[in-house]
Amino acid sequence: MALKKKVSTPRKSPDNVLGEAMRKFEGARTRRLGSILIRFIGEEGGDFYVHSHATGCKLSREAELAPPLVEIIGDAAQIRAVLDGSREGVAQFYRGGIRVRGDLQYLSEVAHELGFIREPFFVGG
Repeated sequence: MALKKKVSTPRKSPDNVLGEAMRKFEGARTRRLGSILIRFIGEEGGDFYVHSHATGCKLSREAELAPPLVEIIGDAAQIRAVLDGSREGVAQFYRGGIRVRGDLQYLSEVAHELGFIREPFFVGG
């Protein structure tokens, strides 16, 4: 009997995962004007900003003048797993691998719409 080789897909870089997530975010009905800071800790770490404007979205390593609406901080692998859909966001938060601060209502709405979490944090607004 032949053994099956486990084929692993190459891990996507934070830029690739964020680029894909940003394209979804650009079409989200819950998207607001402003920035979201995603701080990857560890290997391939760094600060990434998703800037949302009336004309669309832009991924950048640079902050804008206004503070971000939301900050997501955590282990690069765990955040990447949420953004690529292989892990559920709230579960990663409860495991302590991801911290968030800022407008949690907004984060809840957009994360739920994009499929990063199963249920919104807040119901009823």
